[in-house]
Amino acid sequence: MIIGSNVKWIAMLLIVAFAIFANTLSGNFVYDDTRQITTNPLIQENELAGKALVSDVWAFKGDGTVTMSNYWRPAFTAWCIAGWRLFGSDPFGWHLMNILLNGIVSVLAFQLLWAQLRISRSASL
Repeated sequence: MIIGSNVKWIAMLLIVAFAIFANTLSGNFVYDDTRQITTNPLIQENELAGKALVSDVWAFKGDGTVTMSNYWRPAFTAWCIAGWRLFGSDPFGWHLMNILLNGIVSVLAFQLLWAQLRISRSASL
């Protein structure tokens, strides 16, 4: 089993990912987080979630008749909707969620490089 034989490597990746970004847990929202999260009705209001998923990332800035940018990112928007449902405007939860995502992506990249592309474990890290 690929994962079973790599438990120590996966644990190490998760620990390193957490250690690198742990200092963000006590931080506040920064830069565009305020606009994207705390003042964005498209991710906050249940009835607007469908509209948010098919709209430009910055659609909440206008009245909906003008495209604000060319950033249609439904996965990012779904992530924001889920984050709002779970944590509201609490930055700790958002930062923790992003640390966990970073760890998961690191593990998936390791698995891809080592198990699928046959790159050595140490180089895959």
